Amino acid sequence: MGTHLTDLNLASLNQLTSSDLFTLLHNVPQLQVLNVSYITAWHDGHTVHIVRQAPHLRELHLEWCQHVTDVSVTHIANASNLRLECLGLTGTAMSSAACDRVDALPSPLPNLQVLDIRGLSYIADADLFAFLKRCKNINRELVHGIAKMPTSLPHFAYLDLSWVDDVMTTDIAAAVSAHPLLTIKGYFGDLYDDSDKYHEH
Repeated sequence: MGTHLTDLNLASLNQLTSSDLFTLLHNVPQLQVLNVSYITAWHDGHTVHIVRQAPHLRELHLEWCQHVTDVSVTHIANASNLRLECLGLTGTAMSSAACDRVDALPSPLPNLQVLDIRGLSYIADADLFAFLKRCKNINRELVHGIAKMPTSLPHFAYLDLSWVDDVMTTDIAAAVSAHPLLTIKGYFGDLYDDSDKYHEH
């Protein structure tokens, strides 16, 4: 593969074998964006491999890679060379044990802006609070808590509330007011925007 490749989208290419994936990822030192969502052959070994091979990686999409476990998450969290900005883990095989330990989440990653863990509802609010202070069981209490942390999260800019039911418009308004850069996605109620008006989604 070309050593100058920066973006690689392999999503849903399930004709690729484990061996094919190792071959494709063998020499991509400039890779910045990798999407392997829905690839059934992807496993922890591939995650470890790409983290070592691509120190410039900014986005890693592992959504619905069902063989991605705590091993991948812990390796990503401990990779001091990574400058990840976006990490997708929805639909992986992360265990509740991994989610209960904040150090198993990628909290040491200083540039992380987007962490997609939709549907992993066993992650406790307390762990998410701790994670947010360092850089979905998202419910009304968590969104209300986010609104109280403007100084702790000065660059907080994106909140995905897809699949979240227990959030009120007043909570959204408070969060946006506290975080001027914040964009809300996936809230199926009234949406709040910069004009201070509400819109049906």
